[in-house]
Formats: sequence, C-alpha cells, structure tokens
Amino acid sequence: MPHPSTVFDSEWLSIREAADHSARSASLTARLSDWLVDRDAANLRLCDLGCGSGSNVRYLAPRLPARQRWCLVDHDAGLLALAAERCRDLPGVSSVETLEGDLVGSLDTLIPEGAVLITASALLDLVSEQWLSRCVSLAARRGAACLITLSYSGDVSLSPALAEDDAVIQAVNAHQRQDKGGGPALGPDAWSVCASLFREAGFSVFHEPSVWSLDASQAALQDNLLTGWARAAGEWLPDSAPSVSAWLDQRLQRVRRGESRIRVGHQDLLALPPGSGTVGSDA
Repeated sequence: MPHPSTVFDSEWLSIREAADHSARSASLTARLSDWLVDRDAANLRLCDLGCGSGSNVRYLAPRLPARQRWCLVDHDAGLLALAAERCRDLPGVSSVETLEGDLVGSLDTLIPEGAVLITASALLDLVSEQWLSRCVSLAARRGAACLITLSYSGDVSLSPALAEDDAVIQAVNAHQRQDKGGGPALGPDAWSVCASLFREAGFSVFHEPSVWSLDASQAALQDNLLTGWARAAGEWLPDSAPSVSAWLDQRLQRVRRGESRIRVGHQDLLALPPGSGTVGSDA
C-alpha cells in the first residue's frame, strides 16, 4: 500500500483523533473488555495493526483490563517511535514494543504469538479481500479476538448541499477501491465483507456505526477531509478536475464561514472467536 509521508500522517492523525474517539462504539469496547477479563490477566498481549501515532491504543488502554502488553505495528519508523512515546505511560499499559513491517507482507511475522487481541483503526477500507481473508484465518488459528474500528462505509452527508456533492462522493468511493498493493481495495464494502468472513469462520460478530458529525468547531478536519476528497475525485475523473476544483472552493468557503456540516459514516466491528463462551451476534 502506498502511504503519504510521516509528517502528513502525523498531522492528519492528530487532526482527526478527537472525532475518531467521539465516534467510536463504547458498547463494543465494553463487550471486548468483558471478554478480556476472562483471559490470563498476566498475559494480555495485544496487537495494533497500522498503529499510526497510537490513537487506537490511547482510546483502548484506559477502557480495557490492566497489565496490557502492546505490540504496535506500522510501516513507518517515525510514526512507530511517536506511538511508542505517546502510549508507554498510559493507564493499564505494562509494556509497549514496536514492529516495523509492510502489512501486505506476512501477517504471521507481524502479529506476536499469544496475542489475544488483533485491532486496527481506519485501516480496513484500504485492504483487499485476499488480505482480509488471511487476517481472519490467522485470528482463527490464534484464537484471538478482533476489534476493527472506524472503517469508512461510503455514507456521506454534506450540508448545505451542492449539486456536485453526489458525483464527488461517488468518485471518492470508486477511487478507494483501487489496488493499493495486494489487490483491489475493498473501500466502503470492507466492513461488511469482514463481518461475513468472520461469521463464516465461526466468530461471534458485533458491529455498530461510528459516525463523524463535524460542525464549525472542527473546521481544520473538514478542510483536510474536503481537500483529500477533491484530490481523489480529480484523480478518478481527470476530465472533471475543473468542476471538482470549483466544488472544493465552494465547500471551503462554507467551512470558513462556519456554515459547513459533514457526516461521514464508519462502522466498528468486534469479532470474538468460537469457543470463547460468547453467545449471539449482530445480524
């Protein structure tokens, strides 16, 4: 998967963190915490794939049982160092190790033996079905739970509306399905494919929406989001680049006047392994 620079990543991840944490499903995290209580409290080995600057761990650590031993995995050494620094002294965290590696490569070498949880945030829509199948198979072999959060679902609402909104978002969603390494990305379909694969593997699967609701207080995030969408739409529809640019100008004017409201749909998903004493799952 191609990735932007560490500088861009760290800035973008910092801008979006408050919205991410606000959107996440508290009930799925609580269900995971209850499940982990029954594991070996001295050996809560947890793995965060594509950890970025550690936002996922910062959300989870105070909400999960103590004595957590985290392995943070990312392709970017700079982000890994930043994540380790920011996560080491969190409540409930006993240790933090980092592992630099390409997620398209062998997952077996990136996820430590004995991990009872594999988690990732804002990652799933970037991966292929083949990659996801490998991850599900690995989780099944290890008997590990999986918490996959903030997977973009393709549902976007922009207010006040512009005539070009639907065309731009459709282009963005199509752009997301391009091959980012390892096959075509699942894009907005990723979370539902993920749920199906885990169910087929015998997991109990639970999911809930995790929606960004952005208002005037989140102008920086809106600005970055709209600019990124316009870039993606222009790449997907190069002949429409002038109209996309005009759309972006109008959208950013509304952000700067404090008029813009954006809702972005995501899904959080928890998969608990078979034989773990868990009953039921979402439809």
